[in-house]
Amino acid sequence: SKIQKFVEKNDLNWIFISDENCELIKKYGIYLSGKSNNHDKFQINHAIPSKFLINMNKTIVWKYIGTKTDRPTIEFILKAIGENF
Repeated sequence: SKIQKFVEKNDLNWIFISDENCELIKKYGIYLSGKSNNHDKFQINHAIPSKFLINMNKTIVWKYIGTKTDRPTIEFILKAIGENF
């Protein structure tokens, strides 16, 4: 998979989750369907751009819920990792 190749290429030691069936994004409240107000007319169903850090106890210790064009920088995410782990 693309995610596995990315993890191996960058020697990352954390778990990435792929949500192909949209189950997690619905549970986290970041799912946009074709009927959502902020929905992009060119995409059918997708997630609000979001990042979560989840600790070993399965607790969300940090989250970033963006907008359609809003993405946190790598530096911002690395700072959050440093502050929470």
